[in-house]
Amino acid sequence: MKRKLILTVLFVIISMSTSFADERSYPHIDFDDPTNIYINTPEYGGVKTKFNLYFDYEYTKMEKMPMPMGVAYMEMDEQEHTAVRHLNFLGDFEKGAVRAHFNFEAQNLYTSGDDDGRDSTSRMMEYYLESTLNDAFKVRAGKFLAPFGIYNDIRYITPLYATVVLPTIYAAPMGYSGGAFYPPDANAMFSGVLFPTDDIELYYAAYYGTGEKDDKGMGFNATPSTGGRVKATLHEMLTLGVSGFTFDNDVVGGTGQEDTIGADLELLLLDDDLTIQAEHVKTGYNGIKDRSSRYVRVMYKIDRFTPFVMFDRINDREDSHYKHKLERWGYGLSVRLTNNVYLKGEYHRHKFIEGDVKTMAGKDISEYDMVKAALNFAF
Repeated sequence: MKRKLILTVLFVIISMSTSFADERSYPHIDFDDPTNIYINTPEYGGVKTKFNLYFDYEYTKMEKMPMPMGVAYMEMDEQEHTAVRHLNFLGDFEKGAVRAHFNFEAQNLYTSGDDDGRDSTSRMMEYYLESTLNDAFKVRAGKFLAPFGIYNDIRYITPLYATVVLPTIYAAPMGYSGGAFYPPDANAMFSGVLFPTDDIELYYAAYYGTGEKDDKGMGFNATPSTGGRVKATLHEMLTLGVSGFTFDNDVVGGTGQEDTIGADLELLLLDDDLTIQAEHVKTGYNGIKDRSSRYVRVMYKIDRFTPFVMFDRINDREDSHYKHKLERWGYGLSVRLTNNVYLKGEYHRHKFIEGDVKTMAGKDISEYDMVKAALNFAF
């Protein structure tokens, strides 16, 4: 019932928005930047409004993967399921130098197969006011995804990246018990762009999160956090970034300071058709660096087609499973079927590269495969 209500409300909102859309600008589509696919409605009282809708239909099939069972491992059953994993409805209202923004998210609106019966959830993922003094200084207040690495503040915009899954920094693999590598939600931020020329552009951001206690006073966003990001773009081709944040992590009991630092690179070649991305993140608890994750991705756009190769590694010496260092290779293809619909498919090969990952009978189960496919929609 809850799923039907959410889908019905969103259908009504989109229908109303399109019925009042300015035919000269609906839909506005910038193929080079899917974040600019939006419904643009006429101005009222000098207020510019626009709306986005992103959702996906995802298929997963995974071989038996190892899970720790005391001193040995057991093989989980094969997994196969489909789901409408994410749906995001966004709105922007802008007048002069002030912009109001919201981002409503619903997860698991539909599930089947081994995921059948999984509870759907919904929340207001982001809501904030932002005031722009000039290019060099903006102020934002509310609740929003903090800028961290290449993907954190845009991780819900699935057409923006060729792959079905995000790197392990932003989407932890199944069975991982450690916390997120990305920062908790932010509540206040100032940011800006310095030296905006064709030769160099320097972006900076500093943010603070007040923390939001849940019913048990625990949770990822429970305690205050601070962080920042600096990103330099050279000749509109090479981008180098550094991100970091710190917060009091009381999720696992007790009190401890968790610090995370990351560095990233993005290189655009061959008229921006070839994209190379790399990122490395390391985090520690009470000054002890105990886990890390890194990835490299290569994507090549050929008209509507984008083949890609990706590599991820995640290591957590405090995790009974991922202390063995998981490496994941992936190969796939993204196809822009229409202006608003993207079809993606990819194959993953997982391997634990350190230590023994064996059953009680001595069978080596350190490697397993996975296939994922998705239809992504952007309006």
